[in-house]
Amino acid sequence: MLIYHCVSCLNYELRHQWEVSSVVESYGDHMPDIILDVATLKGADNPLRYPQAEAAKRNYRVKLRYYPTDKETFAYRGMVRNEQIARAIEAKADWVYFSDCDRAYHPTYFSELCRHLKKLRRCNKLVAVRKRLCTDLDHTAQLIKDSHADGFHHVNAYYRASMLPLAWTRWYLLATGGMQVVRLARLKELGGYYANPNKRKRDQNMFTDGQRAHSDVYFRKRVGGSHMVTLPPSLHLEHSRDKEAGKHLEEQR
Repeated sequence: MLIYHCVSCLNYELRHQWEVSSVVESYGDHMPDIILDVATLKGADNPLRYPQAEAAKRNYRVKLRYYPTDKETFAYRGMVRNEQIARAIEAKADWVYFSDCDRAYHPTYFSELCRHLKKLRRCNKLVAVRKRLCTDLDHTAQLIKDSHADGFHHVNAYYRASMLPLAWTRWYLLATGGMQVVRLARLKELGGYYANPNKRKRDQNMFTDGQRAHSDVYFRKRVGGSHMVTLPPSLHLEHSRDKEAGKHLEEQR
């Protein structure tokens, strides 16, 4: 099984290091092949990005790929995800996993997800989990600062992150923008796009208004609901937010 994991990353490279570290440390009896598709802003090269060669060395099942994206597209999350769907089709993926670049995954998370997905071959809904964990902002920032000497890879990434105090634990009835897993065949049935290219304004322009991805809501409605599964926990590594600042933040997060 091939899972095509999609994120956008601009000034989140430090947290994304933890995400990639946790993914390449994945294992389990049902471990899938994973392509990590990371959309980046064209021209905004960043030396903090986790190296593709390092990911390949750590886990042969995981491929890390960066895709420089035009600013006019990158400004709207739905438009970025349209391009990622096109790449998932080209890669002949089985499932597409829309996520964010600030997660840390339990080592058996993807193996257990794959086990569920094998039973959901005809599922026409989004697959997601109810339980969400978010780490405390100050403690997370300190962990990332203290671990800078690690280099790009953070050994035992999930377990180290799981020692952080939690800011909150919530239970959701529906999928959210940070975890929406859908069959590629279902995406094709829906026209092969995440957001209607003619209605990009459903998302705010992240550079002028700050990130607010309303296309997530429309996408969930188009797919037709959520199928919730139980998985080993993942962590959201808390950070400052555009919507709280009321503008696009340029600092590294």
